[in-house]
Amino acid sequence: MQTSTKSPEFHNVSEQITQSTVDSISQYASPAVWSDAEVRRVLNTGISLDKRVILLLASAEGRASQADLFPWLDHGVRSTFNKRLAEFHRKRFIETKAYGADVQLLPPGAEVAAK
Repeated sequence: MQTSTKSPEFHNVSEQITQSTVDSISQYASPAVWSDAEVRRVLNTGISLDKRVILLLASAEGRASQADLFPWLDHGVRSTFNKRLAEFHRKRFIETKAYGADVQLLPPGAEVAAK
């Protein structure tokens, strides 16, 4: 029994097209959010506080405690953070029950994260 070294899927495909296919699937895309066991960081420092909140929640499977979320932002002004969460709650981007509670990303907020 003789075996062929050519894959039947690429038998009639040029080397250039094959290389282009390999290159397109092997390109590294830098993540928007880096994380380890304790902290998450939005890597693009030019992103607004609002967008960082949404991206961090999205990266945490849509839910995080305010106690975790605030230090992840590395913002430093708790009152601004609280005002932004209240505004996001009014816009229905997030759901949160009270000060210090968990924050959950709602579908409108998830749409913002996807953009």
